[in-house]
Amino acid sequence: MDHRKIGIIGGLSPESTISYYQHITRRYVAAYGDDSYPEILIYSVNLQKYHDWRDQGRWDLISAALAEAANRLSDAGAEFGLIATNTLHKVFDSAQEQSRLPLLHILDPVIEAIQTSGYNRVALLGTRFTMGEDFYLSHLQRHGVHGLVPSTADQQRIHDIIVTELTRGVLTEASRAVFLDVIGKLAKEGAQAVILGCTEIPLLVRPADCSLPLFDTAALHAEAALWQAVRGQTQIETPRLKLRQATLGDAPFLLELTRDPQYIANIRDTGLRHPQDARDYLERVYLASYRQHGHGLWMVEHKTAGTPIGICGLLYREAMQETDIGYAFLPAWHGQGYAFEAAQACMQWGRTTLGKQRIIGLCSPENQASARLLKKLGLNFQGMTAMPPHGQTGLFV
Repeated sequence: MDHRKIGIIGGLSPESTISYYQHITRRYVAAYGDDSYPEILIYSVNLQKYHDWRDQGRWDLISAALAEAANRLSDAGAEFGLIATNTLHKVFDSAQEQSRLPLLHILDPVIEAIQTSGYNRVALLGTRFTMGEDFYLSHLQRHGVHGLVPSTADQQRIHDIIVTELTRGVLTEASRAVFLDVIGKLAKEGAQAVILGCTEIPLLVRPADCSLPLFDTAALHAEAALWQAVRGQTQIETPRLKLRQATLGDAPFLLELTRDPQYIANIRDTGLRHPQDARDYLERVYLASYRQHGHGLWMVEHKTAGTPIGICGLLYREAMQETDIGYAFLPAWHGQGYAFEAAQACMQWGRTTLGKQRIIGLCSPENQASARLLKKLGLNFQGMTAMPPHGQTGLFV
């Protein structure tokens, strides 16, 4: 697959850079079952320079150096990038302005995960710059999330452990106890969860150690980069459309499609409410079908628009021992022949590539538009049939 190339500004510290690389590659293999993960370019910086500039208050030099690193990644072929640390996001906007490479902000996936979980009061742990300055807390506040930080003395204890131990791969039980003590204090102040706002903290503090839910910023950042990079493999092209495999990056589109009232009325309410719901559904249903059967519902992209406009593909109904043609499109693309164009191509692909001579259609008799489409595809209504676990539906053969 021709995925987008990821650029990582790393070495900030080496420990977290390794975790980014491992998360992206291992997560891809877990989702797809092969080793076709995106190419990753890593520019490892001189960390001591960044420590010195930070301590001197020379954030202008930090932003310029980050932009230079991003531009070098761009020159090497990266198509987007990320800064693999929390603290330096203090100058994210300035670095982005100076860089040719689009950068993915670490807080975007973190805030989405917090909102999906329904929390609005979270503890924030990180370096003293992340905890003590406004850039992180104000970003949270703009999205309705109140951040709680430790006392000044506890901030210094946390900071010292990060800088002198975690960034060098030193993990001790004594330091873990310090973190858990601070988390306990913040829990008493009303924290519902904890942002591990330094990409090395998850190496020390694990979910099993803590009574509060943890938001691992490194993992969330790497996960977002992976699904921005992955391009679904193209299966079919028609004159106007491209049908490709779905990726977890298609979650926002799937959420929009399945929340459409016509989708709910004619197909069903999938119960998806948040982007994470949609990602889970894509992995559990779409990607699992590709692995198990070699086919499933695909994203239908309009070649000119370059964005998904619907879904279409062959579904194996295990309870019925049948393969049926499925499709759904956003309302703006109805009535223009796209569903027929996509479905006809899918059925032809199924017959010639998969050798499936029997492909059925399923839809309720009340869905007259879909019934007409199935008839146009050469399928005729045979009566009602059971479609576990969704009850009765119309059978077209």
